Amino acid sequence: MKISVKCRKWIVLIAAIWIQAFTGTNFDFPSYSTQMKSKLKINQVQLNYMAMGSDIGKMFGWCSGVVLLYFPTWVVLFMAAFLGLFGYGLQWLIIQGHFSLPYFMVFLLSLSAGGSIPWFNTIVYLVKKLYRAYYSDGNPVEGPKYNLIEIKHHEEYPEESFAPTEKKNLLGWIFDMTIEKGRLKVLGEEHSVALLVTRCDFWLYYTAYFCGGAIGLVYSNNLGQIAQSLGYISETKALNSTRMYTTRTGMLMLSLVPLPIAFLLLVLSDHKTDLCVATGLIGICSGFLISTAVSLTSELFGSKSSGINHNILITNIPLGSLLYGIIAAVIYDDHIGISQKVDLDDKTVCIGRKCYHKTFIVWGCICLVGLASSCLLFLRTKPAYELYYKKRKDKQSPTCADN
Repeated sequence: MKISVKCRKWIVLIAAIWIQAFTGTNFDFPSYSTQMKSKLKINQVQLNYMAMGSDIGKMFGWCSGVVLLYFPTWVVLFMAAFLGLFGYGLQWLIIQGHFSLPYFMVFLLSLSAGGSIPWFNTIVYLVKKLYRAYYSDGNPVEGPKYNLIEIKHHEEYPEESFAPTEKKNLLGWIFDMTIEKGRLKVLGEEHSVALLVTRCDFWLYYTAYFCGGAIGLVYSNNLGQIAQSLGYISETKALNSTRMYTTRTGMLMLSLVPLPIAFLLLVLSDHKTDLCVATGLIGICSGFLISTAVSLTSELFGSKSSGINHNILITNIPLGSLLYGIIAAVIYDDHIGISQKVDLDDKTVCIGRKCYHKTFIVWGCICLVGLASSCLLFLRTKPAYELYYKKRKDKQSPTCADN
């Protein structure tokens, strides 16, 4: 049976949506972390290591790209499904009490579960590229070859375009030198690893992600214990759903401004409504960075090497998960002796605002560092973007005049 081009477009779209939906398990950890902690009889620090294991698994996503070079697409899709079913399935059986495993083995299950996410994303990325390659003009493109990377052509701009023209005082000149020294002058210029790590703009980008998106992920991993400490354990799934929904709308946000506001709200109030609002704001901020990270890395540092460069960027996720998670876990465990409660499984937990109050203050201060880094990155790259869009507008003007 021959399928029309229009039907194929819809099939590709539906397939991409379903595959992307499978990656929603990326945000499931807070839904079962409390039960897993009780079942394994571990403390908060050990639970944080399990969450970090899931983030470490995402760092091996490059393997899916290598496999895709030598094996058909269905192999990558099968591996993604297998890793997720193996990791999450066995954890579910442990929580249900069907059998037990030592802590280290459960850590490996968490790593396997987290590793399934980038494998699914690789398939979605491939489907998107195939859609553009085969149906960009309404007709399939002949030939079996296709590119997984979009190559952008960049324009060279004169050095004078980036020089300050207004007269300023000494502080103004120092500020200008800070903004302009070593800034990116060309969008899409290819950066090798050696060049990338010497770029101030990359480290500003890395810091913004490390002090922004990474904190959002750690907050999500601790959401189960946060809700439990405030007495809203029954609302954990609803809170997690709020975060997942707002994460998908994070593309509407252009800055990290709501992140410190959210933690300030958590510091000042423990009301359920404020917790929901703060969770939504944190989801928007972290979702913005996660959703735009690949395209932004490609735009700033070149598309040909974007895969390697992006893998360098996301090393901040396990580092942030370890650092921020340990901060939260140590503060949580220290307050168990002050305000504690024994749950149904005879496991001591922390109850009250003090369990995470200091953590929210520390995380909020760190977010300000990320916000400052993103502002500096914006100021340093703004001229390049302005000239790029001006150049593109000038190229389109003759065409519009002819029409």
